[in-house]
Amino acid sequence: MIIQTGYNVSAYGVTTGSGIRQQSCGGLKSAIADATNSTDTVTLSNASKALAASDTSGSAKSTVSATHPWISEAAHSDSPENADKMANGLAYASDGILYDADSLLNKNELRLASTKELVTDQDRSYFAQIGSQATQQRISLYETEKAKGTPPAQIVDMLLAQTDTLPEKYRHLAGWS
Repeated sequence: MIIQTGYNVSAYGVTTGSGIRQQSCGGLKSAIADATNSTDTVTLSNASKALAASDTSGSAKSTVSATHPWISEAAHSDSPENADKMANGLAYASDGILYDADSLLNKNELRLASTKELVTDQDRSYFAQIGSQATQQRISLYETEKAKGTPPAQIVDMLLAQTDTLPEKYRHLAGWS
């Protein structure tokens, strides 16, 4: 798998297909700068509140994403510094629809990478609405847990678990499910 970050486009190539994810901002550095300078009020979902209130002593087993366990495994097997970079990236990066790379040649008929379904204006509007809420919730969870001293790899697990609770349609458009 190839993941490029810090650009307007992230490319993914996997054995089941390939796609292009268009970012809604100028890249990871821009997303971090924008989020850091933001003074928006964030409301946590009940799932996020439960995750934030969970025990971080290490005695409880972390929740691991059912759809992307390799991300958790990477965070737990790497250094705390790299796990923190991973958690920060998960929290602050904006989501994007995962488009089929071939459909980008015909911008009038953009399709999902996973199913080749046509992506409509309504899909894009829905994704933008849910995406901004999801990003703010991830940022809040990350900052709350970091302030509590939660180990970075556990924060990665919490962020993945939170993403797994997003609506199915949203996760489908993002290529998360």
